[in-house]
Amino acid sequence: MKLRHKLILILLMFIIAPLTVLGYYFTNEMYNMVLDHTIKTTRASQQQIRENLRERLLTYIQMSNLIISHQELKMFLGEPPDDWQEQLDGHTKIIANEIGRYSVVNPYLKATVYVENNSLLLDHTHIAYADEAVRSAEWYQEVKRHGKGLVWQGLVDKSKDAAIPITPVFSFARPLLVNNSIVGVLLMEINEKHLYSLISEESHHEKFIFIVNPGGEIISSNRRELLGTPLHQYIDKALLEADESYVQAEFDGRNSLLFVEPIHSTSDLLDWKVYTVIPDSYLLNEAKRKRNWGIAVTMLLLIWSVGAVLLVTWQLTKRIRLLAKKMNAIRHGRFGDVVEIEGKDEIAELGHTFNLMSTRLREFVEEVYESQIKRKDLELKQKQTELKALQSQINPHFLFNTLDSIRTGALRSRDDETVEKIELLAQLFRRTISWQDDFIPVETELGFVRDYIRLQQLRFKEKIRFVLEVDPAAEGLRIPKFIIQPIVENAIIHSIEKSATNCLLHLSVRTDERTLRIAVEDNGAGFAPEKLEEVRQSLQNNGPESGTKSIGLRNVHDRIVYLYGEPFGVELERIAPRGAKVTLLLPLQIRNGGGRADV
Repeated sequence: MKLRHKLILILLMFIIAPLTVLGYYFTNEMYNMVLDHTIKTTRASQQQIRENLRERLLTYIQMSNLIISHQELKMFLGEPPDDWQEQLDGHTKIIANEIGRYSVVNPYLKATVYVENNSLLLDHTHIAYADEAVRSAEWYQEVKRHGKGLVWQGLVDKSKDAAIPITPVFSFARPLLVNNSIVGVLLMEINEKHLYSLISEESHHEKFIFIVNPGGEIISSNRRELLGTPLHQYIDKALLEADESYVQAEFDGRNSLLFVEPIHSTSDLLDWKVYTVIPDSYLLNEAKRKRNWGIAVTMLLLIWSVGAVLLVTWQLTKRIRLLAKKMNAIRHGRFGDVVEIEGKDEIAELGHTFNLMSTRLREFVEEVYESQIKRKDLELKQKQTELKALQSQINPHFLFNTLDSIRTGALRSRDDETVEKIELLAQLFRRTISWQDDFIPVETELGFVRDYIRLQQLRFKEKIRFVLEVDPAAEGLRIPKFIIQPIVENAIIHSIEKSATNCLLHLSVRTDERTLRIAVEDNGAGFAPEKLEEVRQSLQNNGPESGTKSIGLRNVHDRIVYLYGEPFGVELERIAPRGAKVTLLLPLQIRNGGGRADV
């Protein structure tokens, strides 16, 4: 990927992406804040309507309390006077001073007391006879049945009633008691427009308010055509009875929020509720407007950021491309080219450094050419010297032929031991000079060691007893050539040979999960403590050479470290009461299906 694309990608990741995320976050936060504000405002308005409605309904109930508790009215209905003139005076006083006064002060209200005693003086407006139609009305029968409390009635059309030119009306009835006996039923009829005045200021073509009585009937609303009908005809009844302050509902075929505020101040107003229905399109209009504004601002910032990113990237990569062009020229061998980069920033400094490098590189190449020519001359002279040295060496076949002649003479003199020594020596010499592979199997290396030890046993007779233990899994492993024999030779010369008693030479080859361990152990003279430390330091290049005793060990250790690195190599330890142990550590590197592995 080109640097320009990387820079654009980085700027997109660290500028545009965070800006987009922050814009999205704050836009949604603004959207939610406006939505919450709209909901809170709607609820506050609805709660105010609820309080006003509660106060107004309580006013109606308090007026009815004054009427049904009026003592003169109760005496007039419970024990009417026998004299007609007294009834007339009492009726006039009650109507003028009490019941009629409420109707005059409150023209939206009509109070009527229905009685079943037709012997009383009646005016059929404020005190009326409960004829068959009244007595069969559901509200009247419920008052008579319960004998206490309020009975609310839905909207009634009174347009044909000349005595009450207000329509439509809602009403409630309650008994008038004398000595716990019902002597009359008070019917309070209220003009619906008196309730509508509570919500008229809140009217909006997208905001619908419904005042619902305990029976679920719409008593007042700014949807005038729905007055007197049950609200559950238009909204799911389960949603109307939900406990939440607002729920999602469908009204007039549109998704809307339904707000509910119940009135629980007294038992007489139980189940009166105020519902507000606001379509989502209206409720979210302001929130959407704010969100769109936030999106527009975010898009403008994104466009500005992208433009700035492209401009900065182009200005930056323009000089880098020029520098890369000159570098490409150097790759094709045009040394010494310089580049002119304007500015005083890091790229200009890089261009200046490039110019110095290009000049120095041209000078260096010229020097290298000269040194290579000199080195080739030296190598040619060295090869010529080596060739002359090889030509001056003894032909190995001459040595084999000489050994064969000696072996033939020994056979003629029946000297079997000398014959065996010469054969072993010939095999050792042949293996030594035939260096075809740097790595050989463990078994091949052990064959060389066996020949060497057999030759030493012929020399020392019974003084050397040799024990070999080989892990079968290690026989096919390939190890560096001639790496075990120097260790065995070192044990024979410097430990067993100096011992006055017969010695045991133990050679073991074992493997673990990652390491091949080749240990040569003897019970000969061993190492003195100070000599052991000296040899260890010599192996680690921390001490002086320890004479001929450590040259073989040092050579083997250096070969292993050179091939495999630390911590592989040679380990030394002293065995009490006498003897020494030398361990070769080599890594297991490759293992294939043929049971063969390399170290």
